[in-house]
Amino acid sequence: STVQPILFMLSMLLILPFTFAWIGHRQHRTWDILNQRADAEEMTVNTFSWAAHMCHALPCLGPRERAWVEQRYAHESKIFVTRHQIARDLVNDSCWVNRWLASLSYCLVLYVGAVHLVQNRVLHQRGIGAVNFVLLLKVSWDFQKYLMKMSKSITRMQRAGISVLRIQELLNFYDRPKEDLASSSQPLAISPEGQIELHSVEYFLPRDRHSVAPMGNLQMLPGSVAAIPLRRFVRVIGASEGSRTTFLALLARVLQPTRGTVFFPSSAWTVMLPSMPLFLPNVTVLEALRIATMPGDIAERWGQVLGLPLGEQVQLLDPGQMQELTLVRTLMRDPAVLVLDRPLAFIGPEKRPRLQCLLRVWQ
Repeated sequence: STVQPILFMLSMLLILPFTFAWIGHRQHRTWDILNQRADAEEMTVNTFSWAAHMCHALPCLGPRERAWVEQRYAHESKIFVTRHQIARDLVNDSCWVNRWLASLSYCLVLYVGAVHLVQNRVLHQRGIGAVNFVLLLKVSWDFQKYLMKMSKSITRMQRAGISVLRIQELLNFYDRPKEDLASSSQPLAISPEGQIELHSVEYFLPRDRHSVAPMGNLQMLPGSVAAIPLRRFVRVIGASEGSRTTFLALLARVLQPTRGTVFFPSSAWTVMLPSMPLFLPNVTVLEALRIATMPGDIAERWGQVLGLPLGEQVQLLDPGQMQELTLVRTLMRDPAVLVLDRPLAFIGPEKRPRLQCLLRVWQ
C-alpha cells in the first residue's frame, strides 16, 4: 500500500522539474520572438504611416527616391513576414502544449484523487478524504482555466497582426489608382516645343473617390485653348484653391483630364512640388540629398550653404527647413517643367530671397 504513493511521488519529481524548466524556457523564447515581431511590425507601420501622411506628394518623388522607398518597404515587409511566421508557429505550438498540459494535469489529478478516495472509502485505508478531493479538483480546474485563458490571450495577440499585403495595396493605391490606368496608358499628346497647351480641358472629381489633396472641379470654355510657355515663371491665380490645385496637377501629369486634351512638348519632364513639405522617412539630411542623385561631397556643401543640420533626421526639421530641403532635392533632378504649389508658404522671410535666387539659377 505504501509503494504506490512512493512511485507516484518519484514520477512527479522526475517529470515536474523538466516540465516547468521547459515551460520557462519556452516562455522566454516566446517573449523574445514576439518582441522581434513587434519591432518589425513597428518599422513596417512607420513606413506605411509616412506613405499615408505624404500620399498627396508621392507622385512628386524622383525615380531614385521612389526606388529607395519601395526597396525599404520591401525589405521591412520581408523581415516582418518572416518574424510573423516564426511567432505564429511558436504561438500555435505553445497554445497546443498549454492545452495538452492542462488536460493531462486535470486527468492525472482526477485519476489519483479517485484512487485514493476509493481506498479511503472501500478499503478503509488512510488517504484523501472527500473534502480534500473536491478541493484538489477545484485547484486543478482553476489551473486549467488559467492555461486556457493564457492560450486565448496569445491567440488574440496573434490575430492583432496587420496584413502586409493590405498595407502594400494601400501604399500603391495613390501611385496608380485603377480608375486612372486607362487614361494613363494613352499616348502622350505632343505640342509645339516651348509650351504646354490645354484644349477644352474639364476635370470632375469622381463621386466615389475621396481626394486627399484640396482638389476641385475644373472646366474650361468649349473650344478654348490655354498655352503655358516654358523657360519662364508663370503665376497661376484662381478664386478657388481646389481648381488651382487641379490645374497645377494637370500640368504636372498627376491627373488626367475627364474631357479635353493636355499637349506636352516631347522633351518636357514635369515635377510637381506640393505646398506641404515632402520628406523621406528615417533618413538624415545628408542621406536625403545623396538619394536625390547628389554625390556625397556636393550634398555636404549644399547642406552647409543652406545651413541645414546634415546629421539630423529629416522628420525633426521645422517645416521651413523641410520645404527648403525638398526644393533643393527637386532642383537637383533638373526637370524641364517645375510646378510649384505655394512653395514659400512655410519658409520665413529671411530665407525667401535665397530660394528665389536658386529658382532663378535653375531657370
